[in-house]
Amino acid sequence: MVLIQKEALINWEKSFDRGIDKKYPNIDMVRLIQWHFGNESSGNLLEYGFGTGSNSLHLIDCGYNYHGLDICEGAKKLTESKIRKKYPNPDYELKLLQENDTNLPYVDNQFDYIICLSVLSLLGSEKNVRELLSEFKRILKRGGKIIIDINDHDSEFSKGYEMIENNVFLTPSNNDLMPFKSFCLKDEKSFNQLISSYFKIDDSGYSCHKLFGRRINEWIICATN
Repeated sequence: MVLIQKEALINWEKSFDRGIDKKYPNIDMVRLIQWHFGNESSGNLLEYGFGTGSNSLHLIDCGYNYHGLDICEGAKKLTESKIRKKYPNPDYELKLLQENDTNLPYVDNQFDYIICLSVLSLLGSEKNVRELLSEFKRILKRGGKIIIDINDHDSEFSKGYEMIENNVFLTPSNNDLMPFKSFCLKDEKSFNQLISSYFKIDDSGYSCHKLFGRRINEWIICATN
């Protein structure tokens, strides 16, 4: 079982060494936690891939019992500093997934909610994605809800790059970053088929922008365990 693509981990650490940061939470997440999770902002919530911590602050503000998991030490240091600066007595938990970990560090049925945004494509293969989805199913309570997304074939990770396996693109190096594999899906139907093997899909759609030479399209699913 593999839950981390080593090249993505190395690149992510380099990005934090260069001072990557974001100030504002993901707008899709802000909308969807209201639409899908509802107004009851309590219960155990896992954000898988907390990154710069911009989502973390918003989720703590909402009142969730916040748990964050990432692969990058730089992400953990930055997010911890933001949380401690804003809250005098913060109630949260941040953990790091280690390169050789084969399971997520949580017990069965621990979470009421899971958020996993801008992560799946970086796992590099359908096999890795399915192993993570199996773990999500294990740790999410029956009736628990998940929000999850993935990039499409025309994203900045995939468009114009070599498809080395089915739905797997070799994303080339940029500056000092390493080439890495990106698992991207062609259409919404393909993502629905993947997720429906694990969860009941409540709604699906996409989020897209094309500005200043950057084009991103992510298929998004809201589902229930």
